Amino acid sequence: MPSALGDYIGYYRTLSKPGYAVLVTGEWGVGKTYQVLKLFEEDERYYISLFGIGSIEQIDAEVVALCNPVLSRLSVGIEQAGQAANNLGGGFVFSSLSSAAFNAVFKKSVNPDRVLIFDGLERSLLDMGDLLGVINQYVEHHGFCVIVIAHDKKIIDDISSVKEKVFGQTLRVELKADDAYDAFILLVDSKYRDILTRLKSLIVDIFFMSENNSLRVLRHVVEDIARLLSCLSKKIVNDYDLVVDLVKLHVSLNVEVRAGVVTEGILKNRYQDKRNKYIGDKTKTLIDEVNDKYIDVDVFNTVLSNKTLCSMFFLGCYDASSINSDVENSIYGDQIVADAPWKIVSSFDELADDVVQEAVDEMERQFINREVTGSGEMLHMFSLKMMMADKNVVSETVGDIKDQCKEYVLSLYNSGILPPREKSYSWVDSFTRSYDGVGYWVNDSYSAEFIEVFHYLVDSREKALFNQSNVIWKDLKDKMYNDPSGFMDLIGANKTDEAGYQLIPILSYIEVEEFIDAWMTAPVNNWRDISSALSIRYSHGRINDELKDEREWAKNLYIHLLDRSQNEVGLKSLRIQRIIPLELYNCFSKYKNLVLFKSLNFEFIDGKTLRPLATLILGGGRPML
Repeated sequence: MPSALGDYIGYYRTLSKPGYAVLVTGEWGVGKTYQVLKLFEEDERYYISLFGIGSIEQIDAEVVALCNPVLSRLSVGIEQAGQAANNLGGGFVFSSLSSAAFNAVFKKSVNPDRVLIFDGLERSLLDMGDLLGVINQYVEHHGFCVIVIAHDKKIIDDISSVKEKVFGQTLRVELKADDAYDAFILLVDSKYRDILTRLKSLIVDIFFMSENNSLRVLRHVVEDIARLLSCLSKKIVNDYDLVVDLVKLHVSLNVEVRAGVVTEGILKNRYQDKRNKYIGDKTKTLIDEVNDKYIDVDVFNTVLSNKTLCSMFFLGCYDASSINSDVENSIYGDQIVADAPWKIVSSFDELADDVVQEAVDEMERQFINREVTGSGEMLHMFSLKMMMADKNVVSETVGDIKDQCKEYVLSLYNSGILPPREKSYSWVDSFTRSYDGVGYWVNDSYSAEFIEVFHYLVDSREKALFNQSNVIWKDLKDKMYNDPSGFMDLIGANKTDEAGYQLIPILSYIEVEEFIDAWMTAPVNNWRDISSALSIRYSHGRINDELKDEREWAKNLYIHLLDRSQNEVGLKSLRIQRIIPLELYNCFSKYKNLVLFKSLNFEFIDGKTLRPLATLILGGGRPML
């Protein structure tokens, strides 16, 4: 069914030199940009983001770059176009052109044959009056149909007195969750699309009940449900009613967590709140209010434990073993499986041959199909296969089984199914010698092979986390700019809740120069907090212990910061010197080029490096060391 937005834009784009622009508004996250852009083919519109644009010339440059990316083909003679094509990617230099010369270049280069879309009215650095003026130029003087997307309601209120001079029509975008859902399921693994299509009405209905109008949240929910489905055993996936219960619980809590309503503390006490009702406590809690919001959804459902839910929502860890174990131990357990195959095989002394053989066959099927992804269950399966090879129950040798087990881990890793390591420094303790209360069946005759596979599994799970370094770096960089305390929480704080990367050498996967660039472009009042986070990170000898794999990176950071300070002058140079983390001075002063030390006027007392003399001379500053 055509939307009101589509109807009006369809009419507007037929106008020749309409003389007014169209303003598109709507709630944050409803998909304004998506809904506008899908109304056009690529060759029917020019799209320009206003984010960070700080001059009229920059806007004009972007328009010319889109309308005529090969500006150099223009006939020369208009002051050689002022050498305007300094960068044909859009960074044209118009400042050297006279007004008449620019108008001549623009007239030759720009043809209003497509709709011009400006996205992010509030995100430009230009004065709003100047920005509306340049938009009006494209409407009245250049004859464009212009659509402007605004994401911030406040900006609409701020320009209410002048917007009618530029915008002849304001359109409000409404949430189109159904269409967005169809688009989002195309972004996940194709093997889950059929079941996600079947679950569409359920997920979208719960999303509407949440009263959350952000399509970004809906997209994350769809992606997370695909991750959940990828963890479920075949028997659970085949029980559609059970999958529905899992999805109801997961979607409702997922949205509330993303909205900041349900915190980790609230989720950890979910069962206690329920028990309090049984003993007569009628106090209405926040989780009760969340539960009341949803029809036919029980947020107290025990199909997934609080620990597993917290791991998924707050650590981003979807551990197949924990998830399947929760389901099997819930009220649905008897309907799904009596015991995992490895448990039956481990008890072969006490069971009938046909029962054991059936379990052996099922375990082999799981092995071939790579169904087991939890580390503990996987290691039980590996050790039993090695035992059977060692005792000549199967034709393969222990060496064959070792290679097959490593190939199993590798295939999970390559397919992105292997869970990344957890953030706890002692994360391997939960499956080192045993799992689920049962020790691994390992004899001396093949213990070396088992240990090799164990370490291969651990290393692969660590690599799986480091493969996410780009995503992690994006989050860290955002916090350097906007939330330095959040940056501290992730990499530096002495926390016990294992919510960050304090003991994981993740920074070694980030280019040092890129890290420093982000630091130097963050607001200056954030610099000291970033420095403190790094100092705490490397304190208490961690740089030589838990973070030893990051030591070389930290040394390079130290040297590059000193280089940066040398390349600056005055107080800017001093500012960089003063934010070099204390722990880096303590650890790496011996690596410093002596010439560089001398040029920075560092003071030596008793063979130890102290703060720069400039700091001492100025006085009043905090000591570097």
